[in-house]
Amino acid sequence: MCISEYPFPKNAFPKWILWLIAPFIGMTRTYVWRAVNVEAGMDNSKSIKGLNMEYKPLHITMQDMFIQMVDDGFVNDPTVVVKKEE
Repeated sequence: MCISEYPFPKNAFPKWILWLIAPFIGMTRTYVWRAVNVEAGMDNSKSIKGLNMEYKPLHITMQDMFIQMVDDGFVNDPTVVVKKEE
């Protein structure tokens, strides 16, 4: 399977639009304001120094997770053609 076969978004969805429609799609505006498009600031330097851990780059971890989701059936495989019954 090739990750590039999937149509990934190039940009984040505008936060202000999601904030406007949040009540209609089951979210609160407070949740959107606090949790959408927020930079994740994490520091793993202590575990690297103290425990001598080595981490995979984030993009590889995300690709592995996505492949697992496809394998488990949570994401449709784009190479499989689904015929609509008429």
